[in-house]
Amino acid sequence: MIHVLNLENFIAEKKSVPSEKGKLYSDDNPNNTVGGMHYGTRAESEESVRKLESLYKKKEIPHQKIVSIAVSMHNRAKHHANPNVGISAGEKIWKDYLEKLKGRTKSMKESALLSFDKFLSEKKGPCWKGYKQVNFKKKNGKLVPNCVLA
Repeated sequence: MIHVLNLENFIAEKKSVPSEKGKLYSDDNPNNTVGGMHYGTRAESEESVRKLESLYKKKEIPHQKIVSIAVSMHNRAKHHANPNVGISAGEKIWKDYLEKLKGRTKSMKESALLSFDKFLSEKKGPCWKGYKQVNFKKKNGKLVPNCVLA
């Protein structure tokens, strides 16, 4: 069966149609957009990174959003159609910042694991309150604690 694309319906549904002429993309949620991000020169990139760090420290945007922005800025600079010395310097700033963010992500994951270990140690065992562990059982091919009423 051959499907014929009805252009009028396609445009009416606003699929892949930029909201403003000349925009690279349309922003689905402009309420959480971080504006003023640049990669054209070293100074612009450094200022953009400072802005992101400031917003993160104020807890105005989460870590994952910062990572997403940094990846976008790095890729825009790296794959720019007309790269020059300024854009290359800006790309290096974003690349270095991504490495820093990787370290932060790793420490956040380690912190979460430590807090989970602390939770387990405070819990005094793998079973809920009022239950006790009696050996192990297989569940979905894995050994898990067999918790029964105490």
